[in-house]
Amino acid sequence: MSSAKLEGSDLIAVLKRAVTDSGLSFSELAKRSGVDHSQISRFMRGERLLALDSASRLLDSLGFQMVRLDESAGIAEPEPLPTPRIVSKRK
Repeated sequence: MSSAKLEGSDLIAVLKRAVTDSGLSFSELAKRSGVDHSQISRFMRGERLLALDSASRLLDSLGFQMVRLDESAGIAEPEPLPTPRIVSKRK
């Protein structure tokens, strides 16, 4: 897959292709992604769309990463990770 900007319909096509190319069953994809099996099935049949969060989790489970584009620069920028908190036990 290229790093070109994807519009909504392009993202749907990429996601469907990734699911098909994975060779995994919808049940296995559901286990790996946490997206309900029936949601995946209805999405693949074109009966419904997936929420962005569900699409992202499904792509993650297939080895892809969804990133937000920096429109001004026209390049993909990864989402920043939250600042880790260090918690220590007092003795």
